[in-house]
Amino acid sequence: MVFTILLINNTINGQNKADSLRLAITGSSKDLNRQAVLYAALSEALSKVNFDSSLFYAKKGLQLSEKAGYIEGIIKNCLQLGNLTTRRDSLDLAQKFYERAVVLINDKTDSIDLMAIWNGLAYVYDLRSDFSRALDGYMKGLEIAERTNNDLGKSYFYNNIAVIYDRTGSFRKGLGYYKRALLLFERRHDSVYYANALINIGLAYKNLEMIDSANYFFIRSLPIQQRLRNYYGITNLYNNLGELKFEAKEYDKALHYFLLSQQMISNLDSLFWGSRLYLNVQVAYDLGRTFQEMKEYGKAMNYFQEVKRNSGQASFLSFETDAIKGISEIFEKTGKSDSALKYARLHMVYSDSLKKTEDNERMAVIEFEYNYKKEKEREAFAQAKQEVLEKRKEMRLMLLIGGILTISIILLLLFLLQRSKIRRMNLLKSNLQLEKSNLMKDLSLKNRELASKVMSLIEKNELLAEMSERLKKIIPATDDSNSELLRSVVHDLQHQHSEGFWEEFNVHFKEINPDFYTRLSKEFSDLSPNEMKLCAFLKLNLSTKEISMITRKNEHSIKIARYRLRQKFGISREENLVMFLGRY
Repeated sequence: MVFTILLINNTINGQNKADSLRLAITGSSKDLNRQAVLYAALSEALSKVNFDSSLFYAKKGLQLSEKAGYIEGIIKNCLQLGNLTTRRDSLDLAQKFYERAVVLINDKTDSIDLMAIWNGLAYVYDLRSDFSRALDGYMKGLEIAERTNNDLGKSYFYNNIAVIYDRTGSFRKGLGYYKRALLLFERRHDSVYYANALINIGLAYKNLEMIDSANYFFIRSLPIQQRLRNYYGITNLYNNLGELKFEAKEYDKALHYFLLSQQMISNLDSLFWGSRLYLNVQVAYDLGRTFQEMKEYGKAMNYFQEVKRNSGQASFLSFETDAIKGISEIFEKTGKSDSALKYARLHMVYSDSLKKTEDNERMAVIEFEYNYKKEKEREAFAQAKQEVLEKRKEMRLMLLIGGILTISIILLLLFLLQRSKIRRMNLLKSNLQLEKSNLMKDLSLKNRELASKVMSLIEKNELLAEMSERLKKIIPATDDSNSELLRSVVHDLQHQHSEGFWEEFNVHFKEINPDFYTRLSKEFSDLSPNEMKLCAFLKLNLSTKEISMITRKNEHSIKIARYRLRQKFGISREENLVMFLGRY
């Protein structure tokens, strides 16, 4: 589990401050605008001591702001209400408050409030697995932090951007952002977030299958978390240590850590601003699958049912899908074939939906990154152009003021004219290069889309095949009427396999790379059909493991085939085969 950090604007703390604010509100009864802002501050001060009062004053502040038509008051109170409703896991309501604040943002909005709004809204999107919109919000917050040179904001946004990359499979990108956040936390002597960042870095290494490095960072974080009594950090630390033990099949130790994690959640105090429901669902799922491996099916079933119920309530699709799979497997193990079949079918529906959602989110993140870089390039170009225009104006002014002799003015104007011509030529050349670069990026994006479709189809076929085999095992144990029904289901599942996979792939591949086969066969006429297929998969930068899944050949055979291709192409081991095929 990774840490997402909420950026809270804590400018007023404690009961004493709350009392002072109440007096200030009483003294400004005729100034609704000032009262609205003071109510937001009072709500923030009370959020640490009395949640219900905090919620009451934020709502009152919003009502006053709306009555007075005071935009800044509406923004501040919506921000506070968004924070409070997030804390209560009312994500729909929190999203509405944050989005309303975003619509009202203007030049007068305080930069701290801006960062808190974008971070809060992105956090809600993050919890709902809407990763492209979460990344967009965190990036907008980071821009503000960098523009205002706010190291605190930068450290938080670096961490949260890393979380998104981590959850969408870009583990190395995430690791880079985590390390940048860690340096800022260390520089600011922020022990809590420094310790949390150590856990996130450990998790990134775990996802990269660098288990020793992961364990090093987890253990390094533990004494700091215990010294600070940071129950949120300890919760996540025990959870991740439990996952390491689970993957090592040390189920007793894994269970010990997961139960400790569950205990730490109950120790979280009223100041915790994250989603308790997410933490509870996570640890309940981990306990369910651990008990399942330990063959304590009753306990496992109870936890999976809890995960399914709470995930459906909060739209945690991934957890809900995994819980349904666990329920189906337990019914199968306990001989309840009808229930197992029912949940197996339900899992297939949820799995397809989840896969589609994850693929869409990955593509949305890639598209966002592409558009974000493109927008930054446009902004840099516009800024450079503006600087050139300003310099040109300054030059003209200097020439007008300092130009005494006509001959000097003429010579200078000719010089400027020639320089402008060269700049236009350079600009035209730069635009052509940029256009070429964009075309290459579009091609790369389309190749990624094709690769994603290929892997999605393979995974679906694997799932259908697995379901078919599982149902075949159930058939002998059922009566004749049910066995005929199961055979019909198996038949239907098997006919969903994509038998014409290569033809479908080839059509899409030729649309994106129309000249690839022609150019390759023209230069290397002795390539076999299977070698041409391998070249196409390598063109998409598919790994040996992925090609093995597609062709159903073992990885050793694929490596030998790649070696033979190198020989036919006449390239050395040091030269990148994928980059070589990228020329065609």
